[in-house]
Amino acid sequence: MWETPRRNPGAFLAALLLHLILAVLALTGLDWRDLDSDRLVKPQVVQATIVDIAALAPAPIGESERENRAEQEGQAAAEQQRQAEQGVLEEEAERRQVEEERQRQEEQRRLAESEAKRQEEQQRLAETEAKRQAELEARLQAERELQAQAESRQRAEQERLQAEERRQADEQRQAEERRQAELEARRQAEEKRLAEEAARRQAEERRQAEEQRQAEAQRQAEEVAQQAREEELAAALAMEESEPATESTPSDIQYYAAAIDGRIRQFWLRPAGSRRDLSCTVEVQLMPSGDVVPNSVRVVKGSGDPGYDRSVIAAVYKASPLPVPSGRLFERFRDAHLVFRAENR
Repeated sequence: MWETPRRNPGAFLAALLLHLILAVLALTGLDWRDLDSDRLVKPQVVQATIVDIAALAPAPIGESERENRAEQEGQAAAEQQRQAEQGVLEEEAERRQVEEERQRQEEQRRLAESEAKRQEEQQRLAETEAKRQAELEARLQAERELQAQAESRQRAEQERLQAEERRQADEQRQAEERRQAELEARRQAEEKRLAEEAARRQAEERRQAEEQRQAEAQRQAEEVAQQAREEELAAALAMEESEPATESTPSDIQYYAAAIDGRIRQFWLRPAGSRRDLSCTVEVQLMPSGDVVPNSVRVVKGSGDPGYDRSVIAAVYKASPLPVPSGRLFERFRDAHLVFRAENR
């Protein structure tokens, strides 16, 4: 431990002195930042190279040589210590410069913020003044508009009163005109009603006369038809009595049934949209002449489609007279049940 002071007493003293100086500075509280940078003596940078004395020293040749070598090593150590101290001082100087630059920039930033706040305050004051002026102008404009509206309302009220007077005068005139027109219309309507009433009476009289004439003609026609039917029935009975009794065959019945079906189909119009699988059974009363007895056709078994059933009934009436046999075979067709199928068309 004490070999270095013995070999390099100068370096040891220099290091000890440096440590004493640093201790004094620490105890007194001296701040390097409080020193005037202009009064500081900037250390000069010395280019030095560390040389290993031991590597360069020749082999010992005596006590005096050893003392010289020890003195040289002490000087080299002192130089190294001095360079180390020089580096510490340079770093401290650089740190002070950085801190001063930071403080300067901080001061500039503070001044810039203060200036910005001042300008912002001026702008705020200017905006407040502009807003006050705008509000004042708006109030003046609103007062002018209110005054203009009041004058406009006054003129409008005057015009309304004048228009009301004109309207009342027009209404009175129009009411008088309407009253006169209504009186005239009522007079004309009464004349028209009387004329229509007279025309209705005349038309009713003509209709009643026509109905009486038609009823008389129908009665006479029915009497003639009834007489003809009675004569035809009497002739048929006489023919049946004079003819020998013959047995009807199924082929004869099928023949006339097919003839009646074909006759009806000539007058049948199938309703639009009706299915082709529909079937309708109707009962019909026939006279020996083949004529269909009025109001005798009725549906015995409907198809489920009322339109289809009505079309079959209408076709039966239109096809009258139907082809029927004479003699005793007619009795099989007097009250006939006809099955009408759409699919046979």
